[in-house]
Amino acid sequence: MKALQLAQKEGVKIFVIGIGQEEGVPVPDPSGGFKRNRSGEIVLSKINEPLLEKIAVESGGTYVRSVHGDMDLRAIYLDQIQQSMEKKELKSSRRKHWTERFQWLIVLGLFCLVGERVIREK
Repeated sequence: MKALQLAQKEGVKIFVIGIGQEEGVPVPDPSGGFKRNRSGEIVLSKINEPLLEKIAVESGGTYVRSVHGDMDLRAIYLDQIQQSMEKKELKSSRRKHWTERFQWLIVLGLFCLVGERVIREK
C-alpha cells in the first residue's frame, strides 16, 4: 500500500497481472522440488485478487487475470495494457559531460623523467 501511495503521488499507473490460484499452488524450487518453510511445510503462493484490483484501479492502471501463465502475457499486454496507455514522445535530458583527467598522467610522466635523470647521474 505504501508503494501504491507513492505511485499515486508521482502519477504512475500500475498495471497488474494476476497469476496463480486462490487456493494456492506450491512454489517451485530451482534446485528441484518445492520451496519449504522453516517447519518443513511446502510454501503455497495464493493470489489476492481484491488487493491486486484495488492497487490497479486506485493507480489508474488495470488488472488482468492470467489464466494460462506465461502463454498469454503477450496477449494481455497487447490487448489490455498497451491499448489503455496514452502515447507520448519522451525526451531525455541526460547529457554526457566529459572531464579530462590526463593532467595526472602528465605529472606522473614528468616525475618519472626527472627521477630517471637523477638516478642516471648518480
